[in-house]
Formats: sequence, structure tokens, C-alpha cells
Amino acid sequence: MNADGKLNPEGVAYYHKLFATAREAGIEPFVNLYHFDMPAYLLRRGGWESREVVEAYATYAATAFAEFGQEIEHWFTFNEPIVEPEQRYEHDIACVVVAIASFFVTMPQSVEVVVNDVTGMASGVFSTANTGTSGLFGAIIIGFLATALFIKLSSIDKLKINLGEGVPPAVAGSFNTMIPMLLTLAYFGLLSAVLFVGFNTDLATLIKQFVQAPLQSLNSNIWGVVIIYSHLVHKKSTTSFFQTTPTRPACHVIGAIINSV
Repeated sequence: MNADGKLNPEGVAYYHKLFATAREAGIEPFVNLYHFDMPAYLLRRGGWESREVVEAYATYAATAFAEFGQEIEHWFTFNEPIVEPEQRYEHDIACVVVAIASFFVTMPQSVEVVVNDVTGMASGVFSTANTGTSGLFGAIIIGFLATALFIKLSSIDKLKINLGEGVPPAVAGSFNTMIPMLLTLAYFGLLSAVLFVGFNTDLATLIKQFVQAPLQSLNSNIWGVVIIYSHLVHKKSTTSFFQTTPTRPACHVIGAIINSV
């Protein structure tokens, strides 16, 4: 299929002949729809992070099912989907650094202290209230958000520093992450300042109040048990749908799952 979604008739004829030849030789084809071979024009549109690309994959998969469904009984949607994002983004250490730094940036700007039975507020100090097990959930959420933003910014060519062809790739790659890293930390620093000045709170506290606490309460009441059980049943039925009907055009559902992740 080209950039406009039109089929290449020569390519279609080639695969019809290939499948027929395989069956004549006693070979049962198992067809994989995607094997690290995204067209360059779709990669420039944002890759799998773009809704447009997900919909393009759904159209492509539905077209393949319709065109070759009578010849092929076994389909694979993706081959080793974890490999492409691992190869696409090589600065895993930078991601860890950004995640940890963003967490510390969003820590409370002031803490309550007690000195000689006198309670007061101190600023410019490090609070350990969110570094234990109770703050682990918030740290993970902040780390995920910071990493996602950092990777998104790192994919923008205008934010990359071009050091020339004579610079070793490892050195050039380090400089390519400099501006996205600074922008990510600046974003979380600004967010932290706005929350502190305008609302006298911090991101970790908000996550604990509005995300962590409600989730913890789910296992302590009957409605929480119902919600969890319903989710597990729905997940099992969805898995069965894909396992028992591999040739059905369920690609829109697959695409929606990919895009949401």
C-alpha cells in the first residue's frame, strides 16, 4: 500500500503467487503483518505514537484479511513488538536520569519541621516523606510521565544538536538528548512551582490523594471487588476473541489498544 492507502497490484499478485506456490510445495503459510518495516512516510508522521499511523495499520490489516483471507488461515499481528521501541530509542540511561531528576524536582517545596516543640515551615530542604514505600507509587507515575515527555521531545529533529559528521555517534547522541532533557526538567519544575505558589501543594501529594488512595480503597469494599472482577472477566473474553478468531478484522481494536498504551 502506498501513502494514499492504495494497493500495489503487482505486489498483490506477487503474494498470491507466493502463497499458491507454498501450498503446492506442501508448506502452510503463517503470515506476519508487521516485522519492523514501517514505511518512512508513516514514521515521519509520528510512528506508533500517532493515531493516524494506528488507523493506517488497521486499514492495512483489514485489507490483507480481505485480499488473502481465503488463502491464509494463520496470521500474526506483530513480531516481537518490544524490539522496535528498544531499538528506536537508545538513550535508556538518559531516561533513567530524567525520571529520577523529575521526581526530585516535583518534591514538596517546603516541609513542616518541629524544633524545640515549635512547629514551622522550612524551605530549601529535602523531604523524605515521599521516598519510602508510601511514595513509591507517585515516583513511578512521575517517572513514567517524565520519560514519555522526554522521548517525545527527543524525536523532534529541531531539538537535536548537530555536531557534524566527524563527531563519534556516542558523543553526538549525548548532545542530542541535552535540550529535551532540559525542557523536560523545566516543565516539571514549572509545574511544581505553579502547584506550590498557586495551590500550596505538590504533584506527589496530588497523585497520592487522587490516584493512589482511591486505588488502595478498591480492595477494601465490595464495589472495588466487583470492578476488579469485571475487568478480569472482560480481559479474559478479549484475549479469547483474539485467540479464537485470528482472521477476523479486529484490527481496529488492536490499534486502539496500541495507541492507548
